[in-house]
Amino acid sequence: MQCGGGLVTPNNSEDVAGYSWDMQNQLPTRKQVKKAGSRIRAYHRGDLPHHDYELALRVVEQYRACFSSPTVNVNNWLRRYARDVGLPVKVSQRLKKVPTIIEKLTARETTLNLLTMHDIGGCRVVLDDLESLSLDPPMSMLGLGRN
Repeated sequence: MQCGGGLVTPNNSEDVAGYSWDMQNQLPTRKQVKKAGSRIRAYHRGDLPHHDYELALRVVEQYRACFSSPTVNVNNWLRRYARDVGLPVKVSQRLKKVPTIIEKLTARETTLNLLTMHDIGGCRVVLDDLESLSLDPPMSMLGLGRN
């Protein structure tokens, strides 16, 4: 099931502040993710009760968790590709921490929709030198090399 596009079912669900789903077993919908970002901003302006803020945080945590598996898959693929072409690299991955997501929504990019935050999960490839990018097959096929 895709993150931010899950099917919401009312069984064993909470229905508070516009959220209605089984928070343990279902993914939040796109609408719920978008609403969570808005509600977090509202809380930080003083316009939302703490309980509603806690529910919004749970949505953010579940949405963030959706990026874990794809990030691991990309990391593994990058490592495999580098090994296959004989490229000595260091590959790392990370998920943006929840406090950083909150700070980005409330202080740095106050009109940002949580669904369009592009850097929740990511991978980094570190090479020893730029000449490594000229190997065949080119790393530019991955969008990592110079054009």
